Amino acid sequence: MEINSSFYQPHQRATYARWAEGTPGTFRFSVKLPRAITHAARLARCDALLKAFVEQVQGLGPRQGCLFMQLAPRLAMAPSRWSPGTPARSGEEMLAMVTPWQLAVLKVVATPVKLGLLTRSPVHFGAHTFHTSLRKIYM
Repeated sequence: MEINSSFYQPHQRATYARWAEGTPGTFRFSVKLPRAITHAARLARCDALLKAFVEQVQGLGPRQGCLFMQLAPRLAMAPSRWSPGTPARSGEEMLAMVTPWQLAVLKVVATPVKLGLLTRSPVHFGAHTFHTSLRKIYM
């Protein structure tokens, strides 16, 4: 089950724990990263936000599935220059930040984290497609 409300507002760790307690042992929740991290900060200089989010989500315990981020519509898939630590200016830069970001999450939670990507905007599917960017970055 997707927890989408985390995109708009934080939830207390106890809230996540209550949700987990009401589900069978095989149930998993996928939790969307807050827009403060993905859209406002664009994954840069958001360590405190990330740490707070991960600590809250840990209330799910073993019911936690993947964390997923929604790519901001204004981040078109266009090749551009990017330096680590600066906000992403394009979808390609956002994708390039995923691996360092996953490492940052691992430092916070000390366990493997599955990360999903959500894109809805037509700007991510133009001539320079989302798929092309993924291939360029991860293959």
